[in-house]
Amino acid sequence: MRHRFRQGLAAQIEGLLEEQTASIRPLQDTLSALNTQVRALHKRMDRLQETCVSIQQSLEEAQGFHGKMTVHEAWARHPGVREVFTRHHLPHCDRCPVGEDERLEEAAFGYSMDLNGLLEELNALC
Repeated sequence: MRHRFRQGLAAQIEGLLEEQTASIRPLQDTLSALNTQVRALHKRMDRLQETCVSIQQSLEEAQGFHGKMTVHEAWARHPGVREVFTRHHLPHCDRCPVGEDERLEEAAFGYSMDLNGLLEELNALC
């Protein structure tokens, strides 16, 4: 008798589990599809970000010298930059460790230089 009771109970439990599992399967499928879409969107966003960075770099290069450019980037862009900086009493900025991170606008402010005038001189080199 116990054996039949256990078999009956086991059958009922299995039936309930199948009902519950059946209602979960569509959700699992939906979540799996959403995860696939999210991964695809992440890839597209990464490509978009790379494109934006590339466009920004192209614009900066087309613009010539600009205030957001680091001092070392400016020095690497044109050999005549040394002469411009020398006229402003800064002939050794290419060796300054701060120049890697310091932007031209920050250098101009720090050394009380006219940023627009400096940029005009630098852009006249090109």
